Amino acid sequence: LRLTSYVGDIAHLFSIFSVVYGIHSSESCRGISFNTRLLYVLVFCSRYLDIVFVTTGHWISLYNFLMKMSFLISSVYVVVLMHIVSRRTNERGFSEHFHSRYLIAPCVLLAALFNYGWTVPEILWSFSIWLEAVAIIPQLSIIHRTGEASKAIKFSLHALTIYRMLHLLEWGRLYLFKYQQMSHIDPISILSGIMQAVILLVFGWVYGSQLFLEQYVSLPIFFCSLLLTKLIRMRTLSQRE
Repeated sequence: LRLTSYVGDIAHLFSIFSVVYGIHSSESCRGISFNTRLLYVLVFCSRYLDIVFVTTGHWISLYNFLMKMSFLISSVYVVVLMHIVSRRTNERGFSEHFHSRYLIAPCVLLAALFNYGWTVPEILWSFSIWLEAVAIIPQLSIIHRTGEASKAIKFSLHALTIYRMLHLLEWGRLYLFKYQQMSHIDPISILSGIMQAVILLVFGWVYGSQLFLEQYVSLPIFFCSLLLTKLIRMRTLSQRE
């Protein structure tokens, strides 16, 4: 296992754990997309069906098995936790404007068109790869609509971006330096990974630019307008005298 892939997987886990920490620390699901969390459960359940066939023929490594179980259990735990917390606090956190069906249907079509074999595991695997690329969109939609994000969500997005960029870096390194030794190139994972990276980076740039304008541009404009108002008042008072 390459170091970049290892660090990327850990960053991916931290992106989930930070959401769990945010819910436990605030005892609230405010600002967290239930649709995104549900989509991730669908992603990992579709992709890791092979863990039920832990035999000699399907066993890869202990690390691989533990990571699959970690992603599955942590994702399901987030959904269950959100449901419990929302019922306890009477939050209306599940009313989202961006419906999951707008993402699931295109991913089903892509999985049917682009896969490595007309078998149920292969089509489900392809579906999970495409769905993972867009599963974060409902969460980004909430941030765009409300204009705010908790520290836990920000950390989760940063960790998710690091995970995706590290895996793309590893794929690029293998393609550039070990192309002759590669027995198989995975264009589906590469294209979906690029798609997810573009979504995260574009949103980060837009959201970061918005924060920059609010903090560093609107504030001087406010002080300038305040100063101008005071000068006009002073001039008006002097003219009356």
